[in-house]
Amino acid sequence: MTVQLSLRRPTPGYLVAVVADARATDARGAMSAGEDLSVEFLAKRCAESDTLMHGWFDGEPAGLWGVVVEHPVTGRGDLWFVGTKTAQRHPMTFARVSKMIVDDILLRRHPKILIGVDDWYEQALRWVLWMGFEHRTISQWKEGGAVHILTKEAA
Repeated sequence: MTVQLSLRRPTPGYLVAVVADARATDARGAMSAGEDLSVEFLAKRCAESDTLMHGWFDGEPAGLWGVVVEHPVTGRGDLWFVGTKTAQRHPMTFARVSKMIVDDILLRRHPKILIGVDDWYEQALRWVLWMGFEHRTISQWKEGGAVHILTKEAA
């Protein structure tokens, strides 16, 4: 399998392909940010991100990984991601690539990363724990659902 990654901003065509694919694959779990996934929302999230990566597996869009700096003094960033059916067809590759992106790229730029995972999204929670994030707390979200808050710090 050929894996390609880019630190450049994704093209509008890539965003359209990822949104269409993610919606068709898993409408409820398409995005870890708990928002309705649209090209406009994803473009805004990409623009807000201090660090952003996107990738292809065998030439097909696999997903986006981004960090939005929420606390400029400490450099703490909030991680978000979107996966596609290509990522779901190759879960171990997606997991290994995600771990490499977090450990070798994102944590070098952001000493502490936080992610919130919806309580119902067990697959994402397992994925984040496997990458070495530590469970900090569970909080109630505005819609009444619980969100697991996890963090990972640079070594």
